[in-house]
Amino acid sequence: MVVHVGGEIDMLTAPELRRAVADQTHPPPRVLVIDLRAVTFLGASGLAVLLEIHDVAVRTATSVRLVCATTVVTRPLEILGLREMFEMFTDLHAA
Repeated sequence: MVVHVGGEIDMLTAPELRRAVADQTHPPPRVLVIDLRAVTFLGASGLAVLLEIHDVAVRTATSVRLVCATTVVTRPLEILGLREMFEMFTDLHAA
C-alpha cells in the first residue's frame, strides 16, 4: 500500500494524513509506504501522526517505509531521535 503525501503537515492537515492512512489500512497491509517527497513542512502534529502510524503498525505487524529525499522530513525525525523507528528510502521504487 502506498500513500502519497504533499504540502504542509501541521496541526490543520495532520488529521487528513491520519484519515488517509486509516482509510488505506483496513485490513492492515503487510507493507505501508508513505511517500513524503512532496512534503514542504513537517510540524509536531505531523510527527505525532507518524508515531501513531508506527504504533499501529507494530500492533498489526505492518512494515512502515517512509520515502523522503529532503531534510524537511528527515531533520525533525533526527532531532527527536525518531529516525531509527522507520525504514527510510529516497525513492519510491526502492521502498
